[in-house]
Amino acid sequence: MEPADQTETESAPVGYSQFPKQAYLAMMVEPRKTIRAIIDSATPRRGFWLLLVLVLLASVLGESLNGELVGLGIAEVLGVAFGLLIAVPLMYGLMYLSAWVTRLVGRWFGGDGELRQLVTGYVWAQVPVVGSLLLTLVLLLMYGGELFTDPNAVSNGAGWKAVVMMIIGLLQLLFAGWALVLSVAATAEVLGLSIGRCILVMLVTMLLFLAPIILLALAAGWFA
Repeated sequence: MEPADQTETESAPVGYSQFPKQAYLAMMVEPRKTIRAIIDSATPRRGFWLLLVLVLLASVLGESLNGELVGLGIAEVLGVAFGLLIAVPLMYGLMYLSAWVTRLVGRWFGGDGELRQLVTGYVWAQVPVVGSLLLTLVLLLMYGGELFTDPNAVSNGAGWKAVVMMIIGLLQLLFAGWALVLSVAATAEVLGLSIGRCILVMLVTMLLFLAPIILLALAAGWFA
């Protein structure tokens, strides 16, 4: 047996891919190759729950930048923390629902994939959000308790704080855009579709989710 084969056998069980080293960084630069290695590894859910919690935490802390957490007492803060715990299984369930519809639509375009793998791809596509979370923590260090007492603390920032806030805002916008790109790439890889077809799949899936809401809104306006 060749040395290369020996190394591969030692690093991963027979029949499985090796889980990517530096998976977060690898997902940022080689999404399709990385997600394929993750779902084909012996431990495809490694780091999955941690990443899901970090994504939800980033969402909650992001609200502090909009003044949504101003004036909250201890009881309210504990309520937010408890809500975060509830949000984890809720988000997990919504992801499975989205994956089911996406796979259904994907089959119309000649693709297919496992629900579990699609959900894994959804979560790993949010790796850039971890970068946004780190930037939010920087803002928390900059403004401290002002974020919880002054709803305009961030928008009224001056001097160097304003410059840093502008840079962080641009970076967070970039991270959000890249997360969308990774979502398309991960979904395309799992379904076995081209990027173009995957974009069509995601657009049709979005329309299927929006259709009932639009119909209800039209019905409410008709009978109002």
